Amino acid sequence: MLNRRHFLRSTLSVGAVAMLSPTALASSVSSASTLFNQTDNYSIDSFKNKIGDRFYAKSEQGKTALTLSEIRDVSETPHSQHFTLVFKTSNEECGDALFTTTHVRSMQSNVMRLDKSDTESNTLISHFGVLKSI
Repeated sequence: MLNRRHFLRSTLSVGAVAMLSPTALASSVSSASTLFNQTDNYSIDSFKNKIGDRFYAKSEQGKTALTLSEIRDVSETPHSQHFTLVFKTSNEECGDALFTTTHVRSMQSNVMRLDKSDTESNTLISHFGVLKSI
C-alpha cells in the first residue's frame, strides 16, 4: 500500500533526476557504464597466467583453498568469450554455491559460482560467458 511517505520519497527522487543538467546526467551514465564494463577480471587472459596458483574461496557454506588446474571448453566469438575454470580442492563438502574467490598472490577477488564436478572428485568448476568490451 502506498502511503504519503513513499509517495513523497519517490516524487522527490524523480524531481531530483529531472533537475540534473544534461552534462551531469551524461557523466553519471558514463561512470556507471565504466563500472559495469570492467570485464577484465573475468576474461580468459586474466586466468591463463593463474593456472597452478592458489585461491581462497569463501561462501555461506564455509571456506576452502583451491588450486586452478586448467581452463576447458574455450570458445570465442567477436563479441563474447565462453570457458570453464577447473579448480582442485581437498574439501569435498564445498561447491554448488556462489563464492568470493581471492587469488592469493595478487589478492584480486572475483565472485563466481562453483559447482562440484560430476565426473571428478575434489574438483569444482565454474562456467563463464563474458561479453567483450566494445
